[in-house]
Amino acid sequence: FEGMITIVIICACVSATLSNSLESRVEQLNEISYRTPVIKLDDDKYKSFIRTMPRNYSIVVMFTALSPNRNCKICKEVHTEYTTLARSHRYSRGFNSDLFFTMVDYDGGAAIFQRLKLTSAPVILHFPASGKRKKEDKFDLERRGINAEAIAKWVKDRTDIGVEVIRPPNYTNAILLGVFLFAVSGTLLIKGNSLDFLYKWKYW
Repeated sequence: FEGMITIVIICACVSATLSNSLESRVEQLNEISYRTPVIKLDDDKYKSFIRTMPRNYSIVVMFTALSPNRNCKICKEVHTEYTTLARSHRYSRGFNSDLFFTMVDYDGGAAIFQRLKLTSAPVILHFPASGKRKKEDKFDLERRGINAEAIAKWVKDRTDIGVEVIRPPNYTNAILLGVFLFAVSGTLLIKGNSLDFLYKWKYW
C-alpha cells in the first residue's frame, strides 16, 4: 500500500513539473511574441519551444538567410510577408496561445538547418502541437506563392486557425496624387485666370 502511495506521489510530481514547464514556455512565447511577433530562435530556444514535449501549441518556423552576405533576395521578400502575417495574428482580437510564428536565421542557427537537413532557404515548416510532421507541413513556396494571404491559407489548413491578414496603409499613391495636384494648382495660380495653356500641347 505504501509503495502504491509512493508511485502516485511520484507521478503527481512529474505531472506537475511537466505542466509547469509547459505553462512557463507558453508564458515566455506570449511575452516575446507581444514584443516581436516573429520570434527569433537560436538552438536553445528551438530545443525549448519546439523539441521539448509536451506541447499544446503549434509553431510555424521560417528558415531563412537574411544576412546581406547571403544575397538572398527572396528571403527578404518572404520575410516581409511572413512578418505581416505574424503581426496580423499576434495583434488581432482573436489571438490565442495555440499558434506562434518563429524564424531561424542560418547565420545564427546553422546547427538547426543541419539537424533538419535543410540545404536551401527560405523554407517554412509547421510543427504541430502533437504527432509527427507530415509532408503537408512544409509550405510549397513555388506552388502557393509568397504573399501573406497564401501562407495564411496554408496555416489554416494545417492548424484550423484562421488569420485575417491586415496590411499597413500604403500612402505612396496618396502622396504622389497630392504632389501632382499641388503642382497643377501652382501652375494655375501662375497663369492667373487664363486657362488657354491647358489646350497647348507644349505644356504637357
